[in-house]
Amino acid sequence: MKSTPTIRTGSVLVAASFVLLTASSCSLNSTGIAVPSWKPSRFADAILDKLDKNNDGLIDAEELAESPSLVAGARFIDGNNDGQLSHEELTSRFEVYRKMQIGLLAKWFRVTYNGRPLHGAEVRFVPAFFLADVIEPATGTTDNMGNVQPAIENQKLAAMCVGYYRVEVRSPQIELPPQFNSASTLGVEVSPISDDPLTDGTIEIRLLDKGK
Repeated sequence: MKSTPTIRTGSVLVAASFVLLTASSCSLNSTGIAVPSWKPSRFADAILDKLDKNNDGLIDAEELAESPSLVAGARFIDGNNDGQLSHEELTSRFEVYRKMQIGLLAKWFRVTYNGRPLHGAEVRFVPAFFLADVIEPATGTTDNMGNVQPAIENQKLAAMCVGYYRVEVRSPQIELPPQFNSASTLGVEVSPISDDPLTDGTIEIRLLDKGK
């Protein structure tokens, strides 16, 4: 039976907080917390090179589906609401991140499977392809209510870099369909930007079998 992933935002649990500091990459070191090196135009180039299959200079809905992380943030990138992402729109969005100079963001997620909390599941946040060398992956394990606050490996803070991620969910109790893990079609934008006031709270990751 086919399954359909949905990710929604909701102010269910703990409000996000973020830490500001200037440096060159998203990690902790002896000097403190660093911020990613956002290169807006270069990122836009990389996205168009990989996703723009018909070479029209735009990313349409079918092309966008190849990047779940960008699907999650597309509504905030598509400035003219034409259903396509241009180089200018992508650059403009990433420029906002560059100017904000944000290091790590403490963020809560809640994972459910067919409406029930998915406890004991490993949730891994894999940076989008254009951020692979800019931000680091983050992981966490859901509690009995399906809640998880991801962290970067070997870091003391339960926090993650801002940016775009593909989400992989694996459960030791339930054999989840591959579109939730190895062939994940889940994506999120982790951001303090208040386009959507609900993103200040918990992000709901709802894994649904079709028809549920």
